[in-house]
Amino acid sequence: MQTPQTLSAASLLVVAGLIAFYLLPSFIAVGRGIRGVVRLNLLTGWTGVGWFVALAIACRPRPRVARWR
Repeated sequence: MQTPQTLSAASLLVVAGLIAFYLLPSFIAVGRGIRGVVRLNLLTGWTGVGWFVALAIACRPRPRVARWR
């Protein structure tokens, strides 16, 4: 049988994992230096569609910049 302390620790880990998963597009975007995804994720991520759009923007390839030789 689980004690209330064990149950609350497990619940805390689950909630922390869900928050990290929800913010995954934001973490990726910040790491890659892409602007605007954090705001998009926080405002529309709860819809599901907004979360997938934020993830797609965060993961899309960067446009190549032409270099002059």
